[in-house]
Amino acid sequence: MYLDRRLQDNEVGEYRPNEALIEAVASRMLPSGRALDLSNDNGIDALFLAQSGYAVALVGFYPGELEIARRRVDEMQAKVQLYSTEPTKMPFHPGEFDMVFDPRTYTSLKGEERDLFLAEIMRVLRPEGIFVAVVPSFKDSVRGCFTKQNARAAFEPPFTVMRVEETSGWENGATRSYYSIMMRRP
Repeated sequence: MYLDRRLQDNEVGEYRPNEALIEAVASRMLPSGRALDLSNDNGIDALFLAQSGYAVALVGFYPGELEIARRRVDEMQAKVQLYSTEPTKMPFHPGEFDMVFDPRTYTSLKGEERDLFLAEIMRVLRPEGIFVAVVPSFKDSVRGCFTKQNARAAFEPPFTVMRVEETSGWENGATRSYYSIMMRRP
């Protein structure tokens, strides 16, 4: 299915990229170049970024997590490299990426791990690079929910938040509310 059409044209479900990512790319506020995808949604977000002209690095944080993504990337012959790593110790050079997309890693971490993760994003993102994070909204989330104000406060500083927008996503067979935070690295 992902070979037959642009991924953003797919219906909601397994083969549709994250809505926040589609909106961020459509906004034309993202720099072109190299993208780091932390979503590992079986490769759909990474393939969408590749279709949009990015050279993409996709990371998996758990053993075996990248197998479906690897098959899809190979089948599509996309510019996507796959890495298995830890969220606080990524194998990339300082300033290697123009943009980073994270729909769930930040919210899966707690306390000091979150600070270490943000420091790692700062390290691998080039100056003036864009970081797009997605956090669950207080409206219908049962885990680690955010208001618009504390979504901004979670990332500023060290980043400069450019916008916080409500978005939706598909999770466990239901539509959920999220905040998409687009920010710039100083």
